[in-house]
Amino acid sequence: MYLIFQNMNLKFALGANYIKNISLINYIYPIPLQNDFLLGITNIKGELYPVINLSSFFSESNSVSISKYLIILTPPYDFILTSDGKMHLSENLDNQVEKSTSCEFIKEEHKFEKETVYLLNLDKIKEDLVNTLTKGEK
Repeated sequence: MYLIFQNMNLKFALGANYIKNISLINYIYPIPLQNDFLLGITNIKGELYPVINLSSFFSESNSVSISKYLIILTPPYDFILTSDGKMHLSENLDNQVEKSTSCEFIKEEHKFEKETVYLLNLDKIKEDLVNTLTKGEK
């Protein structure tokens, strides 16, 4: 089962088993001197979570979506993705197509209802998040 969601007019997918919770957007506190990959952190029920900027995967600009929802992921990921509000569950992702992007955060591309859906590489996102948060600690 996959959650398919929209962010900045792009459709993304991730395994539904990685979703801890979905909530309405909360205040995101920016972290100074970070790249566009990390929007900031937010507090969900007393726990701090980093929030990933999916638009940074496809754009060199500083664009950020006007998101409505936070998709909170389960361990070992423990970070948040944002959605513009259009989400649904799908039993599977049919019609895998040749990858048109060199983005390492995208594992596969699929055609779903005539649109491209990007299956996220959560391991790579987590790796870059850890590197981003720990840079300069050495």
